[in-house]
Amino acid sequence: MSGIFSLLFLFLTMPLLSTSAQAAPCCSGAVVMPTLITTDSKAQLAGRLMGTQAVGRSRMDGTSVFHRDGNTDNTVLWELAGAYALSPRWQIHGAVPVSLRARGIDSLKENHTGLGDVSAGGAFEALEELLFNPYKPRVWVFMDVTMPTGRSAYDDITPLAASVHGRGSWAATMGAFAGKTWGGWDAALSAQHGRSLPSRHDVNGRSVLVRPGAVTALTAAGGHSFGELRLGLSVGPTWEQRTMSDYSSSRDTTDRLWWTVGAQASLMADDHWSFTASYNDQTLLGPTYNAVLGRSMGLAAIRRFD
Repeated sequence: MSGIFSLLFLFLTMPLLSTSAQAAPCCSGAVVMPTLITTDSKAQLAGRLMGTQAVGRSRMDGTSVFHRDGNTDNTVLWELAGAYALSPRWQIHGAVPVSLRARGIDSLKENHTGLGDVSAGGAFEALEELLFNPYKPRVWVFMDVTMPTGRSAYDDITPLAASVHGRGSWAATMGAFAGKTWGGWDAALSAQHGRSLPSRHDVNGRSVLVRPGAVTALTAAGGHSFGELRLGLSVGPTWEQRTMSDYSSSRDTTDRLWWTVGAQASLMADDHWSFTASYNDQTLLGPTYNAVLGRSMGLAAIRRFD
């Protein structure tokens, strides 16, 4: 597998990691990893399917409590994402998510399907690799805007909040992705920082001002290619500042921290099609506090257009 396709698979791991952190909207952040073109393709279209099970949560003191029998919180996320190259270094991209949430506490069960928060943005290849250099990576910088198209926790929701699919605020994310290959080996780093605008919601006939906290995420990934098959690992923390409102302190959140560990297997079927399977786990590393912890499995298919 060529180095340029190894970068594609490296970047495919990043959106899946980001999505897993957002699959449960109650604990989602404003950070969204975009779909970037890292090959010589003119455009690409990606479809992702992610199933997440929230298995517990961490407390303020860092200890974790797992859900008891009868307490379920599962999410199935479908996402269609695309990117288009305006020039060899500039590109635009966007993503549309839809999720099915299933929540249950003992005999009370809820299922709800809805549109998530749609995102769009652009990227620039800030550092090219025209000639091979063992120390010089390729670097992209990007900015995304997330629109509050999904129902938030401050909207009219069901008793178990299964109808919550978004954050309810406009948000902007800035970040960078750096990737490097050495023969069959590859490595990547990504950094993102997202901020949301304050928003007003009608809660029980009262206008409520919500101030979401900032979100920062880091991810390190690496792997090795065996012909057309790539196996990889990834790890990274996510920090989210508290969300405050003038409605009730029970709706506020505290600062959060969690770690996501992932494993990926990717296959390049031909020059136009590639596929990735992933597993992500937020219970393996710490410290973590005030966060919902989950495990997820995902599939991604990407079609490139010359």
